[in-house]
Amino acid sequence: MVTLTTWPFGHNNDSLSSNQRMVGKLLETQTAREALSETDKRSMQALGIEVAQLREEAGMTFADVMEVTGLDRGFLCILESGAVLPTEITDDVLSALAYGLLSWPKGHARS
Repeated sequence: MVTLTTWPFGHNNDSLSSNQRMVGKLLETQTAREALSETDKRSMQALGIEVAQLREEAGMTFADVMEVTGLDRGFLCILESGAVLPTEITDDVLSALAYGLLSWPKGHARS
């Protein structure tokens, strides 16, 4: 499997750099997010809620999701908040989320 390293993939556990990437992406995409139709906005919010619920039901932390999906912590925060753009929800992102969230044993705790 090829490891993806460009946004929204590639992560660093350093909270400061993760926050900087997240804020940078939010600023960079602000105009595009504001231009989304209400339907697209609701769809992205619903996706974010679904991802957050699946993560929580599985007992996963953001670090767990980062580890199994390769997705950036900032992207995961943006996704769960519903502020992601539809164009960022690629087949690679969906595959990583499906694999990571659905393959994790429910209630599995990190040791």
